[in-house]
Formats: sequence, C-alpha cells, structure tokens
Amino acid sequence: MKFIFHRSLVCILALALLPCLGFGPLIGQDKLFIVTGKVYSAKTGLPLVNISVRAVNSAAEPVSTDEEGCFRLEAAGRNDQLVFTYPGLKEKTISIHGRDYLEAWLLDEHDLSVYDPVSLSFTEVPRRDIAGALDISRTEAPGQLSGSSFCQELLGRMSSLQVINRSGMPGEGAYLSCRGYASLYASSIPLIVVDGMVMKQEGFANSMIHGFTHNPLADLDKKDISDIVLLKDAVEGGLYGIKASNGVMLITTTPPRGGKTTMDVSVSGGFSTAPPQIPVMDAEHYSSYIMEQMYDAGMSSGEIFSRYPFMAFDPEYLYRARYHNNTNWQEKIFRAGNLYDAHLNVSGGDALAKYSISGGYHSNEAILKNTMYNRFNFRFNSVVQVSSRVEIGFNLGYTDGKYNLMETGATPETNPILAGLIPVSYTHLTLPTKRIV
Repeated sequence: MKFIFHRSLVCILALALLPCLGFGPLIGQDKLFIVTGKVYSAKTGLPLVNISVRAVNSAAEPVSTDEEGCFRLEAAGRNDQLVFTYPGLKEKTISIHGRDYLEAWLLDEHDLSVYDPVSLSFTEVPRRDIAGALDISRTEAPGQLSGSSFCQELLGRMSSLQVINRSGMPGEGAYLSCRGYASLYASSIPLIVVDGMVMKQEGFANSMIHGFTHNPLADLDKKDISDIVLLKDAVEGGLYGIKASNGVMLITTTPPRGGKTTMDVSVSGGFSTAPPQIPVMDAEHYSSYIMEQMYDAGMSSGEIFSRYPFMAFDPEYLYRARYHNNTNWQEKIFRAGNLYDAHLNVSGGDALAKYSISGGYHSNEAILKNTMYNRFNFRFNSVVQVSSRVEIGFNLGYTDGKYNLMETGATPETNPILAGLIPVSYTHLTLPTKRIV
C-alpha cells in the first residue's frame, strides 16, 4: 500500500514538471504562420504605401506596406485574422483561412459599401441586412463643404428628401419633407434624432419677426456630423410610432476614435454681395409723375399747390428738404455680407477609453444691414469599454446662438427692403376721381 502511494506521487510530479522541462510546445500549440500579400486602393487600383497591418491573435508588432504595397507578417496560426488600417481609409479585417498570400482592397473613408454598419435606433446593422427603405449621406471633408448651413448640405444628397430654402435670413435654414407632402394642415417635416435624442422640428411656436421660422438644425455644426440616415417607411421607423409618419432622420455626430491624439483645425470665410438695384425714379421725376396723375384727374395747378404745398418746386418752402431729396435707400439698407467659420476637433484614446472634443464658431452677416447670426458650439463624445460586451457612451452638446433680424415679409411699415422701394413721401395722397359729364 505504501509502495503504491509513492508510485502515484512520482507520476503526478513528473506530469507537473513537463512544461518546465521544455516540452510545452508538444501540447497542441500552433506554430507561427508567415503571411505575405499586397494592399490596393479600391478606387484607383494602385498599390497603397504605409498601410498598417497587424494580426489579431499575434503579439508581433504591426508592419507597414512598402512602396509596392507588399507586406510580410507573422500570424498566430492559419485561422488568425489580419487588420488593415490607415487614416482616411476604412478599416478592413480579413481571415487567413490557411492562405499564405492575401490581397486587400481598401475603400476611402466616405465611400459607401453594403458591409458598412448603419446607425439605426440604438443599434448598428450592416446595410445589406436592412429590409426597409433608407438613404445614407456621409459628411465630406471640412474643406469640401460649400453651404453656409446644414440644411443646404442636404440639398440633392438624399433621394425622396425635398429641401426648400425658406428665405435669405441668416440661420433660418430650409423646409424639409420626405416623399412629398402628407397633409395640408399638419407638418411634413421628418422626425429628427441626433445621437438618440429627438429634436423639436418646428422650433419656437411664435416669432416676433414676421415670416421668420426658427430652424433647430441651425444649432448643429455641420463639421460635427459624421453621417445621416433617412428612414422612409414604417419598417425601420416604427420604434418612434406616429412621430415617424413623415420619416425619421437619424443624425450621428463624430464618434470617438482611439489611437494617437489628433487635432483637426478648419477655418473658412466668404462674402455675399447685394443684388442688382431695382431702377426707380428720383424725387423730381416722381413729383412730375404725381402731377400728371392729378392733371388727369381734373385738378388745376393752383388747386394742387394749395392742397399739397410740398409739390411746388419752391426752394423757399420750409419743408422742401423733407420731400425733395434723392436718397438711394437701396444703398442705405444693403451691404456686402461676410461669412466666418472656424472649427477645432481633438480626438484620441486607447483600447479602454476614446474621446472626441470639438468646438466651433460661426458668424453669418447678411446683406441686409443689422441682420446677422452668430453661433458658438461645443461637443464632447466619449466611449468607455467596461468589458468585452459592455461599453458606456457619453454625448454632451452645447450651443449658444444669437440672431439680429429684420422684417422680410410683406409689411411695408417694418420691412426695410419693401419700405426702401416705396416712395413714402406721397403715399398719403388721395387723388380725386375724374368725372365725365
């Protein structure tokens, strides 16, 4: 009995010492697998240089492609995966499946693919797996944006989305409708959701400025927007109920990106000129025009000057300067407008936490004097990886906008454009009717 016990103890100790004796690789471990390949651009077909290539399950350092786009990498095994990354290009993952030579074709960051994840309501789904009708628009590089507002950037970008500019007021934006007008009395504006938060479409209920409608999308900096998804039917927009009857516009701001800390700065400017002036009569010609109308109505010169003494061309008349002047009101109310826009974005992080901080300033001086729109915006987005299955996101946005507006509707008393074209000096004249005997 004692002999059997010692014999079992020796066997246990021998099995425990096997890894220490150098026989570890014999216990089912895979050997390193050498993979070579080449990386091309999917748009041009040319080889790409300095593309980072790494193996998912290998501890080896990532490698970069050479001048001919070739790479050579040690993978953990025949079933490992390779990840191809480069700033401005879409990240791509390819499984080896026992192949020792691979070719990778990379798309630009703004190119669309059926394999791209689409940000829907609280989830991301590959585009090929979506059964409902939708359209996707991705924001271009900041230097390629031409419109002064976010609504102008949507013009012609999405099918079934109608964009109609409201007026020339700064910051007013445009009227949006999806698949035409659904009602004569109710609103046809699609439901707007920014990072999962529903925005009020109509803005302020009442406005002190005649004809002005506040545009809530003016509070968004177009350079903070990553992509826009327009849900056109109830298949995908059913989560929002009856609010989605006109469609749903899902707006995703710039997501946090890990890696080295990067800083993007964009500064742009522009100007707008006043429209050509409408030719109008000066004071002397307009007085002659009114006199001819009075003569045609049967009034004599004495009757005209006695009732309306300011019509006489008498330089000694006390109020001559009030009625006989040639002020060009179109030059007084119009100017050359200036447009300024500045944006700063800082992003970075590691595998556990990623962040994106952005700030912007926008100033739009309209061609009508004393009208402008200034906006300062700040946004902070972050993602914290709690575990392999749980991550916590935090989005914070702040906007401070200020309007200086004038009437632009059909109100001659307060609309400077319309008042500048109407001769107010003689608007109170009552011409007698001509009698025919």
